[in-house]
Amino acid sequence: MKFIPTMRPGFDIRSSSDCFGTCSVCKSPYDPWSVHEIGAQEERYLLHIVCQKCQTAILALISVQNSEVKTLELITDLNQKDVIKFGRKEPISVNDVLELHNQL
Repeated sequence: MKFIPTMRPGFDIRSSSDCFGTCSVCKSPYDPWSVHEIGAQEERYLLHIVCQKCQTAILALISVQNSEVKTLELITDLNQKDVIKFGRKEPISVNDVLELHNQL
């Protein structure tokens, strides 16, 4: 899935920050200004969030369907720039894996 790296007009992700609420590590509430939209596709938003208390970074995927909001969070060591950089690369294919295996 490719995400378009732009903010969607009329949608302020910071106003929706209560849908993922607190840090899964230290349980502190997220500061809305630590939420950064990496990209969007249709009604899905990819976010990078850093907890202001424990400095844990997460990637959050938010999906909005029929007034229902679903979230998926993943703790990461990537910063916002790395997420954007790796998001622009092509996915690893089966042939890439086989080629690496043969080189070993």
